[in-house]
Amino acid sequence: MTIKYKSVMYASLLYGIITTLITAIQSETIQTDLIRAVQMLGQGTEMLFFTMYEAIKEIAGITSYIPNEFLAIVVYWVIIVFLSVAMLGILGIGLFIVGRKYYNFFIEYQKDELTVFVCLMDLALMVFADKLMKTIIPVNIVIIGIVIFCIYSALRGVIEMKDKDAQYKLVFGVIVSFIGVGVTALLIHMIGVWVILVLPIAGLFLLND
Repeated sequence: MTIKYKSVMYASLLYGIITTLITAIQSETIQTDLIRAVQMLGQGTEMLFFTMYEAIKEIAGITSYIPNEFLAIVVYWVIIVFLSVAMLGILGIGLFIVGRKYYNFFIEYQKDELTVFVCLMDLALMVFADKLMKTIIPVNIVIIGIVIFCIYSALRGVIEMKDKDAQYKLVFGVIVSFIGVGVTALLIHMIGVWVILVLPIAGLFLLND
């Protein structure tokens, strides 16, 4: 009976996913919002790299104090190349580590029927409630769907953690990270890109103390 019940449930979920996906593909709203989401991702990536490059150029500007013009040019481009490689390397390694950890975590703890059901409900919400949601607030349906799934995955991960101390540290770390990013962005806006260098150096001094 258990095998029969699970077979019927999986068949129903598969049918629901296939029909909802077909409806989503045919939806003009989903198509438009998907294109806009990809464009926003591209623009965000471009803005990130542009901001990093401007920050690196600002830092490399210290070479203007070098009296020898040739040496100043050489040091300038050495700083540009070194910081560009370092920042891109840190960003790439960070994304790889976070992505791999989440993938392993997802496969181990969240690869089940509940996740499939949540994905189906999320997709159904995007497809059948898109016009209603847009009448309330002009949002990108695709981005909202991704955000909903991320919230589900994060909340489920925190709730199901057996180590309460690790659970507290995780929540606390996320809150501190959001506050840190906000404060850093505010300092960069008020003081300038020098904050990128000042904060790590200050952190090293605090750790040594």
